[in-house]
Amino acid sequence: MLDISDNWNVDNITAARDKFFTAVYGLIVKIRKNNKNIIKEITEEEAVNITNFFFSQIMGRPALSRLSSLI
Repeated sequence: MLDISDNWNVDNITAARDKFFTAVYGLIVKIRKNNKNIIKEITEEEAVNITNFFFSQIMGRPALSRLSSLI
């Protein structure tokens, strides 16, 4: 799915974005904060931020430009 080509349309990108968001939202992860191990659940706001970062920074400019048509 990371190989976005010109035949991908907004519907494909939207479906991939929504699937990614669903996978991230509600994840329970072990992290180290203030030198302590804690268990944290990913909130909706954090999932949105992670999804936006992934699609703009990791997937790159083609994904970002296609997603911008959704807004």
